[in-house]
Amino acid sequence: MTDNDQITFEYFHWGPLVCKYRTDPKTCEKLEKLGRKRKENDFRSDLAGHLDHEYGFTHKDRDAFVTWYGKYFDSYVQQYAERFGTGLGGLEITSLWINFMQAGDFNPPHMHTQHISFVLFTSDTSDLQKEQEEYVGTGPKPGSVIFTYGEDCYTYAPEWNIRNHYQVPKKGDLYIFPALLKHWVAPYKTELERVSVSGNLKFRERFGNEERQFRS
Repeated sequence: MTDNDQITFEYFHWGPLVCKYRTDPKTCEKLEKLGRKRKENDFRSDLAGHLDHEYGFTHKDRDAFVTWYGKYFDSYVQQYAERFGTGLGGLEITSLWINFMQAGDFNPPHMHTQHISFVLFTSDTSDLQKEQEEYVGTGPKPGSVIFTYGEDCYTYAPEWNIRNHYQVPKKGDLYIFPALLKHWVAPYKTELERVSVSGNLKFRERFGNEERQFRS
């Protein structure tokens, strides 16, 4: 091969797009405060979790959420469009709820409805650090959020065969991902209330050069 030789190729984008954002902890506190006022809106019948306290937000709360966090979803839509070559435009939020996870609670492997989902961790989780450091085993650490995709491979695992991403979330961590991506949350034993906010969104069907933006 000489220096004048040119190689052209196409890269096949493969697998789900999961983006992690660091958000403002103070804004998380405002959102969590709203959620604590919604205890009359029991949301458990719509969810897969083994939790006693899951509450739905109001439409007015959704408007506040869009104001505070819309820029992160704009970013995700842009990355999604560049990666997959889509012209689906912005996102519209369809559901929003808050989870109060206690010691022993469990969120089993599941998927969501619509096109895109997210989970935002709004509370301090530093009290879990000791249990996580002392964990002995091959699975995810207590309190981890796990995203799972692809085929099982036990006898030989090449570099590209990444089936799981184990994340130990902290206050302010926002994960945005396809709704069809299987995910779950490992239980923990520490006497701690861990709060997270989740929701589902759908793409607006737009084409051409219209501006992409997150809408309530």
